[in-house]
Amino acid sequence: DLNPAAADFLTARPRQNLFLAMAASLVLVALILYVQRAQQRHAELTRLAELGQMSAVLAHEIRNPLGALKGFLQLAHERSSGDSRLWLDESIEQTSRLERLVRDLLLYARVPQVKSKPVRWQEMEHRLKPHAPGVAFTAADFSWNTDPDLLEQVLLNLLRNAREAGTEVRVEAEPGRIRIFDNGPGLPPEVRARLFQPFFTTKAQGTGLGLAIARNLTRALGGRLSLRDQSPSGTCAEIQWSTRA
Repeated sequence: DLNPAAADFLTARPRQNLFLAMAASLVLVALILYVQRAQQRHAELTRLAELGQMSAVLAHEIRNPLGALKGFLQLAHERSSGDSRLWLDESIEQTSRLERLVRDLLLYARVPQVKSKPVRWQEMEHRLKPHAPGVAFTAADFSWNTDPDLLEQVLLNLLRNAREAGTEVRVEAEPGRIRIFDNGPGLPPEVRARLFQPFFTTKAQGTGLGLAIARNLTRALGGRLSLRDQSPSGTCAEIQWSTRA
């Protein structure tokens, strides 16, 4: 019979080797899973990039003949009357809808060209107010570096969504954060999970690209866009960015 101390001494090294082998196996499994997910993500991004390029080409090719078609419809509308005018009204409306879809496709597929410069919040407020009647802006005065044209696109999109969702909309801004509040019904869980998914929309006339474009532009500006429910009701759209020099 071996002395217990001697038995422990003889089995210590094999136990260590066994633990090392188990740890290495776990690390290897984790690496395999990571590589598989990375490959799947890469394949998904490749498909999305190809889809974006195809959408941009199609949108560009459609835009010119669509503009010509709308021009002829408007000319016919001016020279018509009665039921013909009503039918042409609907045709022009649907053509305008296609124009919005083409425009959003081009915006979504295009890589934003950021031209940052010092901007004061009061300047942005002055840009937004003509397009946002009835929206309350809280007093704020600060400046930071951003692209005012791209930021205006983002904020107008969020303001349009807020005004469609509720009857009261307000904007609060401070260094590093801009928030847009509405008093609408809020975001159902199934909608919240797909908010930024391209072509997902709950609107009858929506393209489903507005929030996806807003998120892409916000990222290009170095910020982060999020939406969350408010208590007791309503939604808050928030843009955050770093204020570090």
